[in-house]
Amino acid sequence: MKKLFLIILIFTLSNCGYSPLYKNIQEQDIKIKILNLSGDENFNHLLETQLIEYLNNESKNEYQLSIKSTYFKKDYAKDATGKAIEFQLNLNVEINVEYKGKKKTFLLSERFYTNASDDKFKQKNYEETILKNFASSIKDQLIMRLSAIQ
Repeated sequence: MKKLFLIILIFTLSNCGYSPLYKNIQEQDIKIKILNLSGDENFNHLLETQLIEYLNNESKNEYQLSIKSTYFKKDYAKDATGKAIEFQLNLNVEINVEYKGKKKTFLLSERFYTNASDDKFKQKNYEETILKNFASSIKDQLIMRLSAIQ
């Protein structure tokens, strides 16, 4: 009886219906045309690189975007001498979308907390890696929201 219950339990739990949120993001039939790109140049370049497969697509579903990004680093915690020991990295992106006469505005944001490093080169490289991850995350969120407009 225990074996039968265990087998039923395994089959029930293995078919729970879980699927990753961004599973089919690469299969979206979307063409993106960026009309205006302003704000943080480093992030904008990274985002444009992330969106390259959608910029040169031959899809009939063309979305026209105006993107404004703001990236800033803020002291989050200081030690007794007043030296920053933790930083908060913030990215805010406002995306105005036009698709078949419909206009939408998306406000996307990312935030990350990091410890300060005495090695400035290492700290800068780490922050660049975080910014790349921000660009990837914003791209995924954008594609999901664009596919919801259709």
